[in-house]
Amino acid sequence: MLEEPITEDEVIEESEDDAPVKEVVDSLDTTEEEESDDDNVLSFSKKLPHLQAYRDKKLRKRLLLLVLIFVVPLFGSVYYISPLSNLSKVEVGKVSRVTPKSILASADLKVGERLWPQFFKRQEIAAKVTQANPRIKKTTISLENWNQLVIQIKEYEEVAYLVKGNHYLPILENGSIVQEPIKKIENHHIILEGFSKETMILDTLKAYAQLPVEIQDSISQIKLSPSKKMMNFSRCL
Repeated sequence: MLEEPITEDEVIEESEDDAPVKEVVDSLDTTEEEESDDDNVLSFSKKLPHLQAYRDKKLRKRLLLLVLIFVVPLFGSVYYISPLSNLSKVEVGKVSRVTPKSILASADLKVGERLWPQFFKRQEIAAKVTQANPRIKKTTISLENWNQLVIQIKEYEEVAYLVKGNHYLPILENGSIVQEPIKKIENHHIILEGFSKETMILDTLKAYAQLPVEIQDSISQIKLSPSKKMMNFSRCL
């Protein structure tokens, strides 16, 4: 069957029926666009404080860098021309046998001159002090009170005496003989006689130290007989 042709009036009626639908769709599209714009505004408003904080942090870093660039050289210049940059005092820690005067003389530190060149050479100066005196076992130099140096000394202990004529020479724990004759000796140290080599002295002292305490207390003197290479032990009375 042939379809009847649509008249102009029917087309107009259909268009009029679709008009409300189009208006609703257009209204929905407009609402969605407005909501999207509102979301963008809210999102930007949330990001704004973070952006401001980031800018402030970056600005503070730049200001700090500028302060360091200008202030640090200024303080360095002031320190360089101030008395704090010079060595004001040299002290010697507690010592027993070595005199502070001899330590200061061997250290040769210059009070009133630049501190840091002398401080950076402290290990070299400490080695020189140790070598200058056989009694010194170790020397350390430290910085105190901004511009003062302190010399700390660790000494070898006296463990025996060597008879030399009418005097006695101290013998240290490393076997060294100190060429400082003394007349008065400490009773708790043994006396060696006839020894000349430090290696022999050190071996004898090691052997003596391995003896029981009771036997050590009963020996007051060890005498070496060069002809027979024997040692005679004198007992305490």
